[in-house]
Amino acid sequence: MDRHPLPPGPPPPPPLEGRGVEEIVICVVALIVVAVAVYLIARVVETRGPLARRVAVPSDPIELLRQRYARGEIGREEYLEAWLDLTSGPPQRSADVPPPPTP
Repeated sequence: MDRHPLPPGPPPPPPLEGRGVEEIVICVVALIVVAVAVYLIARVVETRGPLARRVAVPSDPIELLRQRYARGEIGREEYLEAWLDLTSGPPQRSADVPPPPTP
């Protein structure tokens, strides 16, 4: 069994010879894919984080009171007391309270 070595072929090309443009395009595409992935991850984190819980504050105090009660920020007694305060108009003066002094 006589083994013959393979005849020498041409030497391999240097790393970027003849393929420079292809490798640059591959790197640019890879960077774009990474950038898109980072952007999408940031969006998901943003929509699930504490910043996502920001909601528009209603200008109606009764609606704000209802929302606070629904979220459990205030109890039933506090809700009812505040609701009565907001819906009953200005407090009535009792006869034994003197009016404020006039300047």
